[in-house]
Amino acid sequence: MKRILSIILTVLTLSLICNAQISNPTVYVTENGTLWGTDGTGGYFANSITATQFMYNVNHGVYSGNITVRFAGGDYYNDFVFDNIPTNIQSIKMYGGWNPSAPINKRGYDDRDFYHYETRFYGTEHDDLVRFAGVGLYHPNGAGTCIIDGISFVGTGNTINHSALALYYGDHIISQCKFYKFSTSTWLIWMETANHTVTYTSCLFVQNNASHLMTLFTHVDLINVTIADNQLGNDMFIPAYSHNPGTQSYNALFNYNLYNSIIYGNSNMHMGYVLFNDVSNSILENNESWITNITNNYIGSTYDPLFNTYSSAPYSCDYYSSPAIGAGNAYYIYYSSFYDSDIMDYDVANMYRYYDFYALKTDIGAYQSGYDDGSHLYKVGPTLSAPKRHIEASIEPDIIAIDANDIQTGAILTLYDISGKIIYTTFAENGLNAQVLNSGIYVAIVASKDGQEISSRKIVIP
Repeated sequence: MKRILSIILTVLTLSLICNAQISNPTVYVTENGTLWGTDGTGGYFANSITATQFMYNVNHGVYSGNITVRFAGGDYYNDFVFDNIPTNIQSIKMYGGWNPSAPINKRGYDDRDFYHYETRFYGTEHDDLVRFAGVGLYHPNGAGTCIIDGISFVGTGNTINHSALALYYGDHIISQCKFYKFSTSTWLIWMETANHTVTYTSCLFVQNNASHLMTLFTHVDLINVTIADNQLGNDMFIPAYSHNPGTQSYNALFNYNLYNSIIYGNSNMHMGYVLFNDVSNSILENNESWITNITNNYIGSTYDPLFNTYSSAPYSCDYYSSPAIGAGNAYYIYYSSFYDSDIMDYDVANMYRYYDFYALKTDIGAYQSGYDDGSHLYKVGPTLSAPKRHIEASIEPDIIAIDANDIQTGAILTLYDISGKIIYTTFAENGLNAQVLNSGIYVAIVASKDGQEISSRKIVIP
């Protein structure tokens, strides 16, 4: 009797949930979940649900609008296939790397840890691992931008007959994701989104085995990606193109752009007849016909990116000698039409992306292996500490952080506001009186008595 009553209560609970749709929810998912028959939207991960129940809820009308999903670190063996979902769902945004036991003050995007709490999706034999097929296609307000961020797509050791990722219709951002050791008899990624755009930022594609890396039946922007050591049975990219028999010419049907990226050590990087629209600030092992050398590319095997073998940051670049350090152009990131500072300003290890204070330079590739703001050198190392997403400090620690060797006799310390106006000037050896400064963002520059800049730093006064 107790078992029958329990089943009845579960059915009633699910019925009530489906009748009272949750609009624009944030859903918490863990490997094993904590509750069954709930929506997973309350109490951070204390009331989490399994991936299986999340998919059940999506398909049975529990949610509507824009769905945000936070996945705790762990191993997931589910197919996340969003086919024929309710028409009142406008977008799905999936974020990994969360610590399910984090204290209240450590639960933001800036607190995620992709090393200690890596969210791993494993390919199965049943279907594509993740497929967005027309999400928001029939929503009354149009489709929203779908996001996959901070998730690793991993092989199981077996070769499967499905893709790691398939995207149909709508705009998508794939950011801070790793695709590694995934083995498939078909393409790794399929994209067919009509006149919409797929944007990849700070993504790693390494040691995969596939017939092709990507199909490109859509507009695609690849920004700060690393594609390395993949075994491909055929062309790396399959483009959509038209053929004119009279002129024997081939024309791309969509635009493909490659910025600040590394393609190195793969078995095949060919792409047939069609040129990328723009290839800039990238390291490319071979000079293939699709490479339109627009500006600042490093082409040829002599430009070895010098990958590291750190377990916490595989395929990061040597910050002393790699040609990738500081050779990228941050313009391509923050002028992207789908720019999202919460995810696109950071690398695949969730480290702050920009190379210089003015955010003009960045490293090439998925990692920000080097960072120099004039007073210290930042690197990705064998052990990652908790990531800092903003450079925020009081005046005193920032000035103290300047190397003592920089404080030459007679050196001048000048503070500028964000408009470039001089706010404060003193001898560097005297330090600063923070009491005279208003809250705001400043640039502190130390220059020698001859006027040569020694170091600079961004200062945030709370």
